[in-house]
Amino acid sequence: MKHSHLVLIGAFVLVASLPTQGAPPAAEPGKALLLGTDTAKARVLFRKIDDGPVLWHFRHSLGTKLSVDPGHHNLNVLCHFNSPGVILSVVGNVEIDVEAGQIYDVAGDLASDQRNCDVVFSKH
Repeated sequence: MKHSHLVLIGAFVLVASLPTQGAPPAAEPGKALLLGTDTAKARVLFRKIDDGPVLWHFRHSLGTKLSVDPGHHNLNVLCHFNSPGVILSVVGNVEIDVEAGQIYDVAGDLASDQRNCDVVFSKH
């Protein structure tokens, strides 16, 4: 009897230790979901939508996910570009049209003058 309990406990520990993959992102009902790039080289953070207030994710930080109503919007982002020893932060703006239930990727490229973020918006 002890042996079968040990096998069962061992199997549970093995399953519990397997890597889990989070659920894929999904838009809230009636909304669109925007996903900002978040890689080792670049990060797109959402600052404002339609000249509204700053979209603080936590106390003094911005987020990489944003749920918005469907329709036309003016999106303002902060792009962080990482290179060895330097993080360059610049703003970018883009006009977007989104549909309810859809997920969109928002990426940024550093403009040639290094003063702006050229925002790239696409369906996920």
